[in-house]
Amino acid sequence: MYQQVANAGSLLWLTKDRPAPNSNCEGYDDFKYGLGGKFPAYATGDANKLGRNGLVDRYRSRNMHYAWGTVRDCDISFARENVN
Repeated sequence: MYQQVANAGSLLWLTKDRPAPNSNCEGYDDFKYGLGGKFPAYATGDANKLGRNGLVDRYRSRNMHYAWGTVRDCDISFARENVN
């Protein structure tokens, strides 16, 4: 079994590291973009039980496929005309 993620609106950071310093940004690692806390109710149990390392290990053990479209919404007529 594998999981397919298509056109994700955002991605989760598995570590506290970011491309730019953000130690002054309160909550930068909280859930939606990080694993530091403030998880939604459906995920709080697993987050508390597994912690960051357990969540990362579980994610890495899964067979994940990511796909991003290359046609913007405003180009849909062009895409329809060029379908093989």
